[in-house]
Amino acid sequence: VSLEFKDNLEPGKTYQVVVKTVSGKVTSWPATADVTLKPLPVNNLEVVDDSNGIVTIMWSPDTQSTQDEYRISYHEVDGTSNGDSSSMNTDTTRYTLENLLPGRNYSITVQAISKKMESNETTIYISTRPSAPIIEDLKSIREGLNISWKSDVNSKQEQYEVTYTRNDTGEVNT
Repeated sequence: VSLEFKDNLEPGKTYQVVVKTVSGKVTSWPATADVTLKPLPVNNLEVVDDSNGIVTIMWSPDTQSTQDEYRISYHEVDGTSNGDSSSMNTDTTRYTLENLLPGRNYSITVQAISKKMESNETTIYISTRPSAPIIEDLKSIREGLNISWKSDVNSKQEQYEVTYTRNDTGEVNT
């Protein structure tokens, strides 16, 4: 009641399968079904631009596979299950992710899709740049400076780095 086919089949292509029962020289009415094979995963997934907090990714389809579109998924890698995540579909091999939060670590996954049949995942990991702090107060005090700042509430950062340069000597301190 089963048969396995391996030869002359192309990943991502749809095939019509017809099955009949035979008794002597008499055959039944055919039972038919369309079967789409799993497409091959995408290749060369990479970040091509990550300026201004906007990440653009690009990949290549496997040339031995057929696909109609791609699913891009991202998930914040933070050790919890409630991190920032989303998914979307596209028919291009380049996509701009504009909604990633600053200062986060993400896994980005791309899958080839052929008639709703999904390939295995191809994944990369990226870190987004944290938002710049906003200086709230800068006061000169006796023999020093008093600086206070605040951060964007959506940005995550582990520490701050303060650098100052003396105007008269050019001496830089961090």
